[in-house]
Amino acid sequence: MNRIEKIKSLIDAGVKVYDENEGYECFKTKSGEYAVKFKPNGYTIGMFWDNDTKMNITAPFYYQNGKRIEL
Repeated sequence: MNRIEKIKSLIDAGVKVYDENEGYECFKTKSGEYAVKFKPNGYTIGMFWDNDTKMNITAPFYYQNGKRIEL
């Protein structure tokens, strides 16, 4: 499983994924696209390029049992 597939599978499983810090939350839209939102002002962009080969996020992570796991 590559990095993009791992991120998508975590989000699909309901795991909260962030980018750089907890202010940037990654999620799946109602239309099925993956996006990242800056929580303080709501600014949102697509997480991946159309062909899923590159990401618009740089340092994704999630928490597992209180421990930060870098992706």
